[in-house]
Amino acid sequence: MSLIFFDRIGALDSGWARKFMVSALTMIGLHEMMARYASYADLAEIIRHRFTQPKETLKERYGRLVFIYS
Repeated sequence: MSLIFFDRIGALDSGWARKFMVSALTMIGLHEMMARYASYADLAEIIRHRFTQPKETLKERYGRLVFIYS
């Protein structure tokens, strides 16, 4: 399995900081050619089991999803 890491620069109160992110496909365990088999339900299940603050993360994820498709 290949990992896809993203490097983003984000603003913090104390200045700029790097934030490393991993793609949803990587978390689900799918190659980019298999992306059509990924679902938000699968991603939500992973968030519920592996994240330290799943409720907050799911709320943010839902807000982004609704914003994108509205």
